[in-house]
Amino acid sequence: RRSSDLRTHITEARWQAYLGRLHIAEQRYGISASQVVAREPCQKSSGNSSTWCTQQEGKHFIVESDCLKLTLNCQKGLAIDQVWMKTVSPHPIIKTLPHGFYDDIHMGADFFSGHLTFETPAEAKITDLVSAKPEVSILDNGETLLIKVIIETKLGPISKYVVVDQAGEVKIRYELSWKETPPGVLRLGYITLNPDAFNLQSLKFETHNGGFATEKYSLKGPSVDHGKPVSFLVSANNGFGFTNGVLSLHDEQIQLTVRSDQGSGYLLPLLSVLRTAPSYFCRVSFTAMEFDDTSRAARSRSPLKAYELGITTSRRAPTISELVMPSIEKEPVTC
Repeated sequence: RRSSDLRTHITEARWQAYLGRLHIAEQRYGISASQVVAREPCQKSSGNSSTWCTQQEGKHFIVESDCLKLTLNCQKGLAIDQVWMKTVSPHPIIKTLPHGFYDDIHMGADFFSGHLTFETPAEAKITDLVSAKPEVSILDNGETLLIKVIIETKLGPISKYVVVDQAGEVKIRYELSWKETPPGVLRLGYITLNPDAFNLQSLKFETHNGGFATEKYSLKGPSVDHGKPVSFLVSANNGFGFTNGVLSLHDEQIQLTVRSDQGSGYLLPLLSVLRTAPSYFCRVSFTAMEFDDTSRAARSRSPLKAYELGITTSRRAPTISELVMPSIEKEPVTC
């Protein structure tokens, strides 16, 4: 089995061969491999009742508290490398899945989390996946940690904030100072599930689709890809309602909840669920803009447009209604 680098599909023979080459390189350059990766000591900041630990380790900025560990990729605009809730699961709940994670060549990409993309026809894609130096602030007497980067694009700057509180909520806020936006696709807040953390056979998606009660969809059935274009002129084929700005993904043990400040910037969720070796792929993105054959030329925007998402995870127990009167589950519309 071939792979892109030593992070994926590693075997004992390949590992030993690599160690041999590493030893030769150490002798040639007179340096130990442990000196190559720059590590800054853990910096603790104490408030009235909480302590944060932040650490820069190579390209990663690591935030840790008693209940949470968050790793951000500074070379990819603070994309989420992993979110680990210590009291919820032994595995990271959300993570970036690297190139080579899946066997299928059509899945040969890095599947990031917590990033933004904008695509318009016949133009280069705009993303926040660029190198950025984070600015860190501690707020609310030590209860909240704020990490900020500013990313310059040809349409204007993107200010991105990652906010973590002691309860374990991770908020991502994007502020777009764009004077105008051409017709295109603006998606952000990508959440890529760690397939090791959730059981696909019991995995479900819940949201409001205009009614008072949530609607529940089983994800163990056919593949779904709402963000797949219908044609060159229609950028997405489906999507979910997000009436009250709350959705959840859960199996029988773990629940991930996402909340959006819809009053700031309105978003709709797009779901992708694919069965692909060695496990499955499940991702939710949030669209702020799509296009079809009715789209027109570039339109002016307010000087500042903001989108905000809050992510929480928890252990889950069946509700009384689920135990006494199981709800009717639907299958999401497939592409």
